[in-house]
Amino acid sequence: VPLRYAKECLERLHLIARSWPGILYAEIRAVRADDQALSPYNASEEDGFDTLAISHGIHSGLGEERVLQAAAIVEDGLSDFNPKPHWGKLSNLTHAKASRMYGPKLEAFRHHVGNIDPEGKFSNPWLDEVILARRS
Repeated sequence: VPLRYAKECLERLHLIARSWPGILYAEIRAVRADDQALSPYNASEEDGFDTLAISHGIHSGLGEERVLQAAAIVEDGLSDFNPKPHWGKLSNLTHAKASRMYGPKLEAFRHHVGNIDPEGKFSNPWLDEVILARRS
C-alpha cells in the first residue's frame, strides 16, 4: 500500500488480526519506490511513490482455503488504499483486478512476454490466468 496510508492500514489490520487467531506474525517494511513496471513497490505520484509492504505469517495448519479466506479479508479491508499483492504470496488476485491495478503497464508486459516467450515455456498456470490472460 502507499506509505502515506500506513497509520490507517495498520489500524485496520489490527482490527482484522484480532479476529484471526491463526495469524502468527506480521512483517511490516517501508519500501522505496522502484521503477519496475509491475512492481508492488511503486505507488502513484499522488500517493507519494513509496510503499508499506505488509506480510503475514499464518499457521500452516489452517490449509490453503482458510489462508485465502484470510487474504480476502485483508485485501478487502485495505482496498481503499490501492494495495498491490506480491505475486509470490497467496492472494485472491484476478486478471480483472490486476488490469485495474497496473493499467497499460500490464498490457505492455503481456505484449513483451508474447514476444520473448510465445510458447509459454517460462510460464505457469497462475501467470497464464492472472497476468497474461491466456487460456489453458
